[in-house]
Amino acid sequence: MKKLLIIILLSITLTSCANSKRINGESIEPYGLFNQELKRDDVVYNLSIGTIILSVIFVETLIVPVIACGWYLWEPQRQKTVLSVNPKTRKK
Repeated sequence: MKKLLIIILLSITLTSCANSKRINGESIEPYGLFNQELKRDDVVYNLSIGTIILSVIFVETLIVPVIACGWYLWEPQRQKTVLSVNPKTRKK
């Protein structure tokens, strides 16, 4: 029973609800609280609701929420669009 519990816990821990996304031919990985250096300024990220729900369900284990929120909290959605500003309409 103990081995089964460990296997289930490891399988849940190693899977994330946040998915990587291919943007302009590049694979963009999700990031969390512990690996914020992966965040790119040209990509729009959203909170992964699945990761939050998974963390709430397994909050008693302490391991699942730390790993889920630490590395998979925000998932990439799309590339940011750059809006050009017309100098004639810009406020001074």
